[in-house]
Amino acid sequence: MDKFSDEQIEQLQALLLRNDPDDESLIGDIEMLDGFLCALAVAAEPATREEIDMQVWGDAAEWESPAQRKLAGELLSALVRDVQRRIAWRGEQADDDVMPLVAFAEEDEVDAESTDEPVGALWSLGFLRGRELKPAAWERMEKDIEGLSDDLEDLDELLDLPDESDAAPTFGRRLEILGQLPFLLSDLDQLRSEGYAGTPQEPFRREQPKTGRNDPCHCGSGRKFKDCHGRT
Repeated sequence: MDKFSDEQIEQLQALLLRNDPDDESLIGDIEMLDGFLCALAVAAEPATREEIDMQVWGDAAEWESPAQRKLAGELLSALVRDVQRRIAWRGEQADDDVMPLVAFAEEDEVDAESTDEPVGALWSLGFLRGRELKPAAWERMEKDIEGLSDDLEDLDELLDLPDESDAAPTFGRRLEILGQLPFLLSDLDQLRSEGYAGTPQEPFRREQPKTGRNDPCHCGSGRKFKDCHGRT
């Protein structure tokens, strides 16, 4: 399955920016859209394409031409497939190809203790929105899947913005949380693919341990996580 390309990212972002920025019912950024689609992809209850389109384009989208409308649909479908490709990853070495679509400055350009960079906030907001679209499914999952509530609390930390909260996480902490996402999404996808749709016979335990910022990187490079995949 092909990776969603930089050109496709730019094209879809341009179409999303057509949405009214004052209309909070619509998703207007590709980072937020990626988080939204990831939440839906690993949920115990699937979302329909109609539900997705309503959140992205609304029920009264105005297109410049039929060709533009077709392109929007094709790009959204391509991103859905790319999300499915990423969450289907299994292993201990998470490379850039399975990381979420989150843009940020290189770690050496930002103080790791700085709280001025809201990296991952839009992605986490999109993920939260996906959870809110299927609240009953996520409530069941939190009850059934050991450790999931803690993982979601970590993810919700990214929502704390520097100008709105004194508890905003540092840049280093944000990278730590983002670095765990491929493992969380992979574990949830594996559980769903094995037939989970409600309550399993016994609590599901995540197979991948969490990696601390100063722990050896899971890829086997010998470097600390913060200096290797924690930079992603």
